[in-house]
Amino acid sequence: MKDSETPRGAIKKPIILREYEFFGGCIRAKISVKNLSDTAILDVALDPVIDENILHFGRYEPDEYTEKRGKIIPGNIYPDSDRTIALYLDPLICVKEGTDLDCFVRFKDASGRLNSVQMETLKIQVVCPIFRTEHDINIGRLKELISGSAFHDSKVYAIEKDCTVRTHGMRERASPAA
Repeated sequence: MKDSETPRGAIKKPIILREYEFFGGCIRAKISVKNLSDTAILDVALDPVIDENILHFGRYEPDEYTEKRGKIIPGNIYPDSDRTIALYLDPLICVKEGTDLDCFVRFKDASGRLNSVQMETLKIQVVCPIFRTEHDINIGRLKELISGSAFHDSKVYAIEKDCTVRTHGMRERASPAA
């Protein structure tokens, strides 16, 4: 039997690929579920496990997928195809050692049997842009260094008349100042 073959009746589990990047002031974690079997996997549901003390789960894309009880439902994945979901996570605190992002993928095989596979843990580092120097800082020189940097990251908040905060398509109600 070849490595790519499975015994009769055995289920060939999907492969989960994952990666993250810093994007627009937040962390975008991408999770891709690849179905390499000869049959469709049905009712696929992703259940991400995030430390909410470190990362706030803001939204996901594509937003056409439904969400049910904290799980993202991309639906059916046909043979030799995949579905990729991007999670947008806002760092709440810096964690130099990193924090773990885990995900469980639940699905039904073509016979209707429930199965699951766990994604290999993705370690996300949230490093603060804090620095210390023994000497006085020349603000003009610092601005020049920042503007000449190859890497930039920012986040823009728009506060609307009704005190709604909009960021990257999300809407949150801002609490009125006391």
